[in-house]
Amino acid sequence: MSFGSSAARQNNGMKSDESNNPKSIRVGKLTGPRRFFVSRHPGAIAWAKQYHWAVRAQFVTHLDIEHIAPGDTVIGTLPVHMAAQVCARGARYLHLSIELAAEQRGSEMTADQLDAAGACLVPYRIVVEAGISQG
Repeated sequence: MSFGSSAARQNNGMKSDESNNPKSIRVGKLTGPRRFFVSRHPGAIAWAKQYHWAVRAQFVTHLDIEHIAPGDTVIGTLPVHMAAQVCARGARYLHLSIELAAEQRGSEMTADQLDAAGACLVPYRIVVEAGISQG
């Protein structure tokens, strides 16, 4: 299952935070499942804010794994070890997936460019395998 095609875009009359300057936050006491969109890229943030699921999201530039709780949802392009930690804490991880040509890697993209590249959210459950040595 993935989320993110232009046809699926909707706001249902609700407004999301219009700020293009997300702050790194530390989350306090738990009040129920939360949704975090983790990115420092303005284009990715603008892309996400086009969708109804972003209405309840907290946009952050850094995620403090220690404050993730079971039932939370984390959305972004986290390194695999952080995504595994999110999953180990009982939270859901949705990866912002984008098919890019080699020459596009490392460049900032707008929301429209992300749409054109087929950006979508793909749920992953990541588990660290036991018994594999490091080093």
